[in-house]
Amino acid sequence: KDVMAPPRGQHAPPLPKRRRRRTFGMWLSMFFFITVPTAIAAVYYLAYAADQYVTTAQFTIRTQTMGKFNPDSLGGGLGAINPASPAFADSQIVRSYIHSDQLLKDIREDVDLHAVYSHPSADWWTALDPAVSDEGLLDYWKKSSTVHYELLTGITTFTVRAFSPEDAEKVGNAVLKASEALVNTLSERARGDVVKLAQEEADRARLRLDKAISEIEAFQDRERLIDSTAEGTKQQELQGKLEGEISVLQAELAALQEQLSDNAPSVRLLRGRIASLKAELESLKTKEFSSTSEGKSISGLIGDSTKLKLEQEIAAKLYTQSLATLEGARQEAAVQSRYLVAFVKPKLPDASLYPQRFYAIAIVFVVACMVWLFTMLIGAVIREHA
Repeated sequence: KDVMAPPRGQHAPPLPKRRRRRTFGMWLSMFFFITVPTAIAAVYYLAYAADQYVTTAQFTIRTQTMGKFNPDSLGGGLGAINPASPAFADSQIVRSYIHSDQLLKDIREDVDLHAVYSHPSADWWTALDPAVSDEGLLDYWKKSSTVHYELLTGITTFTVRAFSPEDAEKVGNAVLKASEALVNTLSERARGDVVKLAQEEADRARLRLDKAISEIEAFQDRERLIDSTAEGTKQQELQGKLEGEISVLQAELAALQEQLSDNAPSVRLLRGRIASLKAELESLKTKEFSSTSEGKSISGLIGDSTKLKLEQEIAAKLYTQSLATLEGARQEAAVQSRYLVAFVKPKLPDASLYPQRFYAIAIVFVVACMVWLFTMLIGAVIREHA
């Protein structure tokens, strides 16, 4: 049956009791879900929230190599996006270092973070507990500072908050100083490592050369030879000389035998001379192939001596090359360095940037409305299926 509108001049009947309760509940829920949180946020941000001042520093890490063009020295471009470049690696190290407990230890002498973030002007919600542990301080520090690395330009941007302009500037300068010291340490260590490796290579080459020289000296002392090659050459020359004299004497003997008898004194004397030279030649040949202290002939000694001298020459060349490499590493280390360039330094803030009071209140209001709408939707679904 359709409900007819009431006649003119008469009032509509009162709303049903259930509908009135539903309307009252809706307004009550809006009050608790929206009005109360928004009012609390407004009171906190407008009356109690402490001002927070922000300072910013921007820096890049450059590589300088004397006499060479190095793209990494530009602090950007291809050097910035190359993961293998020293500048990129150092930038990532500095980025991690700023949010590490090591930084907090390094800047402790320059600034007391406990005092900075327990400032009297700080409110109860954002202030740091003076008795907080080191881990708690690190968590608070990560929330109070940001580090952003721009991959294409190689620029690192660091921001820090504090409850006074002076503290913000002081903390920013302390962090920048510690980061610069870290980059200098990394640069010095890298140069030292290059020279150290070259020095170790030169030391190994020197030990090899010393060993080769010692083996030659021991060989000469053992065999009582200053130069086995020269000794062998001397023996060969002596053999040739004896063989030549024997040939001359044999020719003279043949000439005498044509004129004199075999029993002639001059013929017998010449034969004796030839026999003596042949005996000496035979003795010399026997000595050449006689045993040495190691059971080797002169020819074997010459082979051993040649090997030892070849090893000495190789060791000497390697040592010379290693010395040249060491000198080059020292020169390269002297002219190559990586350093931090801060082109935007922390300055004294003129006004507080945080908290963004009306923005924060609006965020609370929007979130409260969303929660209230979601709650009302859940309630409607439940009533629909009840």
